[in-house]
Amino acid sequence: MIEFQLRKRALGVYVALLAMVAATLVSLSVAPASAHVGDIKVTKQTCVSASEMQATYEVGWSRGTASGKLYQRSGLYGQGGDAGSNISGWTFVKNVSGVQGSASFTLNHPKSSFTGGNGPWWSSKVVFSDGYGVAADTRVEGFDWNTCSPPAVKDADASVSITPNSCTTPEKLVLGPAVNATWGTPTGATGPGTYSVTATGDAGPPQHLFADGQKTKTFTGTLKDKQDPNTNPECRQPDKVAVPAVPSVTDDCGPNNAYWNKPTDTASVVWTLVNGELIASTTKGYVFEDGTTKHNYGTVKDSNEPCPVVTPPVVIPPVVTPPVVTPPVVTPPVVTPVVAGTSAVLKPKVALNTRCTGTTTFVLDNRGSDAAVPFRLKVKHHGKVIWTKTIRVGADKGRTFTKRFPNGALAMVTASGVRAARKVPAICPAPPGQAPSTGR
Repeated sequence: MIEFQLRKRALGVYVALLAMVAATLVSLSVAPASAHVGDIKVTKQTCVSASEMQATYEVGWSRGTASGKLYQRSGLYGQGGDAGSNISGWTFVKNVSGVQGSASFTLNHPKSSFTGGNGPWWSSKVVFSDGYGVAADTRVEGFDWNTCSPPAVKDADASVSITPNSCTTPEKLVLGPAVNATWGTPTGATGPGTYSVTATGDAGPPQHLFADGQKTKTFTGTLKDKQDPNTNPECRQPDKVAVPAVPSVTDDCGPNNAYWNKPTDTASVVWTLVNGELIASTTKGYVFEDGTTKHNYGTVKDSNEPCPVVTPPVVIPPVVTPPVVTPPVVTPPVVTPVVAGTSAVLKPKVALNTRCTGTTTFVLDNRGSDAAVPFRLKVKHHGKVIWTKTIRVGADKGRTFTKRFPNGALAMVTASGVRAARKVPAICPAPPGQAPSTGR
């Protein structure tokens, strides 16, 4: 540390000062402004970093006035006597007070401003309220910068790797992570050819070194070109084949029933159906003429054409005529009952000639009748009267009545005024599969 350094003045100046002191002894007891005294010194030095330090400056004065202002600036400006009140180029620090006292301020100085252990010259100036000022200068001397730099450590690391070459790309240099180090720009990072790249340990503090104690680590080597198709068949250029035409489609009538007619695979092209989409792919060693290896023909398009309506032919069965069967004629016996309760005698001769050929013929022979009263002939079929005939006394005697009726009809002869009637059943052989009809 340096106390206020008073520059040696010329001998004439020294004599002048003695004269001023002598004049003071015979003057008033109040000290004039020219009697202000000031100094500056460095009281503290601290490391900020390996390239920067901080200095604490203390400015003292005596024989001052009640108040003043402290200024500082770089450079050698110290002088004796009155420093004046001009503050151009000075930086204000703080207000000060007291006839005698001191004040401090701190400044950071870069290592680049030092010469060896000595820092730059720095000056202070106190301007008192009476308009007079004192100035002084000093500098940091003997500062040990080694105290600001911790010992170097061997914790830097770096590595490189090589990306293998392929049929289409050469080998490539890959820089790994740099730990406490920084990569430089590599040369020849892509093959073929040599490469070189250097990693530098970070300066710190502390200085970072590699495991061998060096600040740098250089990597060199040779990178190969892409693989030769003459030595690796995998690298040969594929043969080109034509893009297949759109395959045919089977689309029968009806909705949503169309499908691709999948072509047969070949040595260069295989066919696949994926979610209804037909895809042609080249096999290994082949590409299509457009340089692609796949062609997607999409899903099939259905025409949804409706099917025609087919009317079946009308089949007319052949006409089958059954054989004609002539049944035997059965003449039922004529029963002449005695009708009780009447004096009349009913003796109609009713003959029913039955020909069962689909209908029955009833023949009424009244020629031998001697009935005294008229009588009625009724014919029923399934309980319903389908024919009646009144036989008149005398007028119809001896007449024959012929009528054709459905098969199974029942003929009834009823005499007027009597309590009973004659029923003459119609007898007819039954059709095939049925019981004979008696007309009952």
